[in-house]
Amino acid sequence: MTWIIWAPLFSASAVFIAAVTAAESRPIRHHIPQSANPKDENASQPAEDEWAKPLTSFFGLDEPAEEGDRRSDSNAPSAGLGWKGLNFIRESLSVDSIPSLTASWIWPESIANMQAQIQALIVAIGRGPGSLYEQIIEETSKSPEASWDAHVRLGDDLCVAERAFLRERKRRMRHTFAEFIGVNEKEVKEEDIPIIAIAASGGGYRAMTNTTGSLVGAKESGLLDCIAYMAGISGSCWALGVLYSGLPSIASLPDPQLAAEHIKDRVSKTFFDTVTMELLTTAPTHKYLLSGLLLKATAPLGSVSLTDIYGTLISSRLFVPSDISKLDPDNLSLHKFRRFIDDGSMPLPIFTAIQHEIPHDAEKHLAEVQEQRDYLVDETRYKMLKREEEDIERKTRWLWYEFTPYEVGCDELG
Repeated sequence: MTWIIWAPLFSASAVFIAAVTAAESRPIRHHIPQSANPKDENASQPAEDEWAKPLTSFFGLDEPAEEGDRRSDSNAPSAGLGWKGLNFIRESLSVDSIPSLTASWIWPESIANMQAQIQALIVAIGRGPGSLYEQIIEETSKSPEASWDAHVRLGDDLCVAERAFLRERKRRMRHTFAEFIGVNEKEVKEEDIPIIAIAASGGGYRAMTNTTGSLVGAKESGLLDCIAYMAGISGSCWALGVLYSGLPSIASLPDPQLAAEHIKDRVSKTFFDTVTMELLTTAPTHKYLLSGLLLKATAPLGSVSLTDIYGTLISSRLFVPSDISKLDPDNLSLHKFRRFIDDGSMPLPIFTAIQHEIPHDAEKHLAEVQEQRDYLVDETRYKMLKREEEDIERKTRWLWYEFTPYEVGCDELG
């Protein structure tokens, strides 16, 4: 299953991401203590093995020891740390036990100075007493939204709130639309104003910067004031998220030029910079950035994926103001975007995501067919596997989801 999703939704640093790649491309080898006997063939170990234990253990990628190895070396250090990578977020890990766990890791000299920060991060995302999770749950239970009743609406029509928005938006658009097309305002009737939308493509930072620049131009030309909707996916959603979040100024209407300046300032450093670890482990930004991840991971049937990790890394750059004193939790609240659209002041933003749904019984078979096909030189066999792959693909579905400040929906689900 593949998700492409706007994610103002955990992360540690680039080394953890690299661990996943390394683990997928070669067997995990565990550190072997240097023997006192210089003739021992196991006396030395390649330097790259120093990375294996701390990084692969964090992601729960430890390679199980062979039965014979366990029998022959009962005094060897434990391969695992008593937890299964990021799955430990769903368990109550004692805060006092975390330093002893991480102390058992073999820390490469290049990241030894980050040991305290990584310990702090694990304490923050653990569910034990005194963890950040406890604070987040307590605050979430007191949130006014917790008392709201959720409703499931089936239908193809617009919700009441969106219809009200359109009325207000057209009322405001009448003057600007007349001015844009060069006619007298009296000649324009609100019911005759066309519904115009901006649809922006995906593509990470490229799409984000392109969308932001286009919105700056649309504002300068007057076109933005004639727009009813703005929709995006992936990187263009990041641009819309920054614009409507209240960054960098919550006191005024969203301004594409101010959003562009904020993005330019924030992307001057990569999210792999050590400052990211500071944001994830110190107040007030740690709670701001990790709340979504922790609430998702600990929810019933919740799980954490690399998409969530990447999303939190992105959020650490794009959704944190350069002036931390201006940090506002409402910047990450989608429904709080209503403050800019309920009265029709701004177009309605639509954030989209695609879900590639593959039946569980077909997922493994599809991967095997694709792997076999990629290594074939026999044309007849290649065509046969290609047809088999297409047959499996026909069983899959692509679901399109839309998120607005009013609703979340999918056309196939109603």
